[in-house]
Amino acid sequence: MSGETGEYLAWNLFLGPLLKLGTGDLETDTTDKMALFKVLLDSMTGDLLGRRGVYPIRCFASKHADTGIDVDCRINGADWERGRYDLYMHAESWQAETGFLAWKQYMLIVPVEAEDLESDSLRESLKNGLRKELQELQQAERQAQTEQQAASPEQKKKWWRFWD
Repeated sequence: MSGETGEYLAWNLFLGPLLKLGTGDLETDTTDKMALFKVLLDSMTGDLLGRRGVYPIRCFASKHADTGIDVDCRINGADWERGRYDLYMHAESWQAETGFLAWKQYMLIVPVEAEDLESDSLRESLKNGLRKELQELQQAERQAQTEQQAASPEQKKKWWRFWD
């Protein structure tokens, strides 16, 4: 849901190929084209996907056993610090004694109106998810009100003590 307007947004994701270069024992056999997208998804949800806009993203992560980690993540050509951090943490998980590994990928995120989604089942799933989310929010609000009332109980006025 958009934090600015309160509307729910849908997105098309276009992924370029995941370019991999590796030597030594840092080589990887992943074939998951969405690997870098998955690494960045939580940060995208907070930073990007709550606002309407077109987002070209460039991702690069490398690890050299001798010299360390180098990462770059840009949105519209501007440095994206949270994305860089996520990529750094991902590259840090690559374990090796020797070698070099680099991943690079371009992504494009484009907004689409919910009515324009091609899949009827996806449209229905989105509606059902929104209903469930609304019910959960309402339940959480009721619970918070109940907890607040329990934390600060108001003394009830006794009917016969009219001077209080």
